Amino acid sequence: MATPINWIHSRAKKINDFSYGEIDYKIVHSGVIINDLIIIAKKKSLFRLLGHLDWAKYTPKTLAEAMDAGNIELYYQKMRLNKKSPSSEWKDKAKENKLKKIYKERQIK
Repeated sequence: MATPINWIHSRAKKINDFSYGEIDYKIVHSGVIINDLIIIAKKKSLFRLLGHLDWAKYTPKTLAEAMDAGNIELYYQKMRLNKKSPSSEWKDKAKENKLKKIYKERQIK
């Protein structure tokens, strides 16, 4: 079953409501890209920095605060360690390294 577009839109709006400034966002296949920095998942409260593989748990308020303060990378690292974030242990290390290389190249472009 597809995720309703208005539900995805509401995720970005919640973050915008907590932010001091306006956020730019665009809906993509896997979620919502915010300010060309992060992507939030469309079905769970997870986000990741563009160019990274691992997802981290977030709350709209704390994510907006981190974006406003300009320390989104620090917030990402902190939330990666949160017990509610999914494990980043890959069974197939070759696939992990291949994808990390692809994501890194995408980020440079």
